[in-house]
Amino acid sequence: MSMAHSDCNISQKILIVGAGGMLGSMLFCELSKKGYDVLGTIRKRGNHPYFYQKNIVCGIDIRKNKDLQNVINYYEPNLIVNCAAITNTKRNIINAFQINTIFPHLLKHLCKKNARIIHYSTDAVYKKGNSARTEEAKISPNSIYGYTKFFGEITGENTLVLRTSMIGPELESKRHLLERLVNSQGKIYAGVNAEFSGLTTLEHASILINLIIPNNKITGIYNLGGESITKYALI
Repeated sequence: MSMAHSDCNISQKILIVGAGGMLGSMLFCELSKKGYDVLGTIRKRGNHPYFYQKNIVCGIDIRKNKDLQNVINYYEPNLIVNCAAITNTKRNIINAFQINTIFPHLLKHLCKKNARIIHYSTDAVYKKGNSARTEEAKISPNSIYGYTKFFGEITGENTLVLRTSMIGPELESKRHLLERLVNSQGKIYAGVNAEFSGLTTLEHASILINLIIPNNKITGIYNLGGESITKYALI
């Protein structure tokens, strides 16, 4: 199976759900640079110029069937990439279950049979500190976030789930590690023993473009990451 990028895939219409987040915004920008026909959905606009591009649809509440169904019917995407997620479950438990757990299954239901779905899950479905995170490893989330993402994993024809973690720039929220590091005043809490085996959002975009999109026969659940290191070493 060829793993090289193919220009014949440029004709695909790609819908990115959650295009305002850390991963979604990077995927949207990199796919657009490569010439793909990309449409991104966001719930509300921010102050960053990114949110005002013509291919960004604002006001889409993915908890409402009608909002997303209207976009899918209008755009008729060949590929839907779900980057929407609630990571701060302590403050948003109900929203976390609605978006992390229920929505992916709703998306699969709404999606036309010939449209492929790529859903980003998390390596938090595994036991904390378990560096041997293979697809056969025991599922043992130690957080509400991990459980909500695990129960949101969809399977079946034309679906691909990627268990992963990531680091990268954010447009506005500045809540994750890279932005906290860049904006720190000399000190940053990272957790000396906290492990990280993720990739940069830019690397995620590269893998999507060069390996996953050209090979539509890749289905199922896969782990996507690098060698495990501590967040202290990462910084």
